[in-house]
Amino acid sequence: MRRIVLTAMLVLFGSIVISVSQAAAAEIEGVVLSAKGPAGDGSVLAFARLADIPDGEPLARSVAGSRPGHFRLTLQPGRYFLVAHGTMDGAPQSAFHGANPITVQVEDRLWLPFTVVPDTVPIRRPEKSSVISGVVTYRGEPVTGSQVSLYATADEQVKGMGLLTSTSGNDGSFRLPVAAGSYRLVARRRSAQDGAMPLRKGDLFCYPSANPIQVSDKEEVSVNLPCYPRDDVEGFLANAATVKRNREGLSRFRDKPTGQEQAETVSGRVTDLSGKPVAGVVVQAYRALLPGPFQMHSLRLMPDQQVAVNQDGRYRMTLPGDGRFHLVAREQSGKAPFKGEWYGLYEGDRDHAVTAGVVPASADIVVSRLMTEEPISKHPRMDRRVTQTTGVLRVANLTIDRDTVWQGDVEITGTVLVRRGATLSVQPGTTVRFVRTDSNGDGIGDGEIRVLGRLVAQGTKGKPVRFRSASKRPRPGDWSFLLVYASAGETSLRHAIVEDAFSGLQVHFSRARVTDSIFRNNREGIRFGRAELVIENNEITKNRYGIRHTRLEGSILIRYNAIHGNHVGIFLVPSNQNIIDFSDTYTIRDRPARDQPIVCYNNLAGNRLYAYQFGERQGYDVDLAGNWWGSTDMRVIRKKIYDRDVDPTLGSARIFPVLRAPARGAGVGKGGA
Repeated sequence: MRRIVLTAMLVLFGSIVISVSQAAAAEIEGVVLSAKGPAGDGSVLAFARLADIPDGEPLARSVAGSRPGHFRLTLQPGRYFLVAHGTMDGAPQSAFHGANPITVQVEDRLWLPFTVVPDTVPIRRPEKSSVISGVVTYRGEPVTGSQVSLYATADEQVKGMGLLTSTSGNDGSFRLPVAAGSYRLVARRRSAQDGAMPLRKGDLFCYPSANPIQVSDKEEVSVNLPCYPRDDVEGFLANAATVKRNREGLSRFRDKPTGQEQAETVSGRVTDLSGKPVAGVVVQAYRALLPGPFQMHSLRLMPDQQVAVNQDGRYRMTLPGDGRFHLVAREQSGKAPFKGEWYGLYEGDRDHAVTAGVVPASADIVVSRLMTEEPISKHPRMDRRVTQTTGVLRVANLTIDRDTVWQGDVEITGTVLVRRGATLSVQPGTTVRFVRTDSNGDGIGDGEIRVLGRLVAQGTKGKPVRFRSASKRPRPGDWSFLLVYASAGETSLRHAIVEDAFSGLQVHFSRARVTDSIFRNNREGIRFGRAELVIENNEITKNRYGIRHTRLEGSILIRYNAIHGNHVGIFLVPSNQNIIDFSDTYTIRDRPARDQPIVCYNNLAGNRLYAYQFGERQGYDVDLAGNWWGSTDMRVIRKKIYDRDVDPTLGSARIFPVLRAPARGAGVGKGGA
């Protein structure tokens, strides 16, 4: 068989911008290819919305070209989702373009090939819980090690890690436990396992024609995911073929220069806390999609752009000429931050973002090694001055870039950002009040202290530090949280009272110690994900959730706490910052998770609904031995635990041996350790 000669190919993935002027439409020509060559009845449809693809009316349809499988498509300025259809041996085939959505802006004449794969029909069967399963294939063979991601149907893009992500097994199979609902399913297989998110030549992209997939309660829906390769038509086709353009004058998209008037360039330097350049990291840009203050889940999807820094720590990146973009520098992508990784957010803006049209001359980023950094005081810095405030201090959207001491009465409107390399110390007897504002209308006050450096709130038994609402009639959610996120150094709260917040304290990818403190009247007292955290000798009461955590990993110690009067004492739920195979934490049965938190010598009596509750899909067994549950009667204890006894899809709370009486030394100031 003759080797396939492809005279014109187009990158089928990444961000595509097709230009079109106001005076003339874009002319797009191409070919629809099945595994055996051009599909004689190949056609391409353009939709306004992702939701329109299954049953909606397309905005434009292609017409047949002069050769088998070739098409011509005319589009006016706008944004489109492109889908190709064809047949092979009489069986229907289709392809969802990996670059969707595609934006048409300026006049252009482009060549655009599609590679179609077999349509899929879901198979449904009864099951004990709701599950989406299937097999990932390429040219009929199973694909091992592909990343299978699930997305909400409401999302207008299928990029990033999605709601839930797993990896296909040796036989190409996958299984995703889900809540009943509607989802989009996508798989990707990367040849290089270096953490890079964008697909490269030869990598596989898999989008089944069955999308969106509706799964009912107690139903398993099985869907096959046939794949096609990025930018590798020769590898995809099974038979010899020569694919030529319909006519001259058509440009491959990858050869088309990007219009500079539509771009914004941002550049800067990545350094450690001492100012030395850090090589071997990448800088990522995420479009800010929502109004209001920065939220960490903004960084869980695929970045819009990503560039590597050079040996001097310098980077230069081209962004679209509109909108705001969060900037982060790190070693990995496609995973939640991990211990020891170089990581840092851009701090020239309190929301870690640059805005088109006002990009700074140098967007420098400071990084540190997560959860392993030496105390900040050991790092030399240009500015070691200390700003000390006493009396009444009113601040609005403040950035703290040097060691700062608060003492007295502090009123905060908006966000206080403690930059990497700075420490905020709050002295005994100080009260920090948050003015309720809600810029994004989510019902939660915007006020927060976001800690990338270090927070030290050290009160005394007689003079605690207090964080609370400034409202005369405070209520849970009047302010957001004390957020310790990917910080340098260890944060410490001792003899503090935290109340009226959405989450009193959140700790993610950081080290912190919380002792002898009170968390009350919050929606959540304490929340943590991946962290190194000590929660000891505290009173956690009158919250909806006393402690809410999203991971079973890291060095976590929860002991000698009085956790009572909450709706739920401790709540374990899936993380909303997904990583590859984190779904395994919610499916593996009959054994404890590795490195799970140590939870012992706590008084967990007197919580209204449950003392401990598993969230959906949490399938690991959890060790909870050595706690007081308010009774020695196992029937009474088990009624206060939501686990496998209530829902057979969940793991079990392993509570033996239980304490026979309240833990001595549990609570504030008891010195149980």
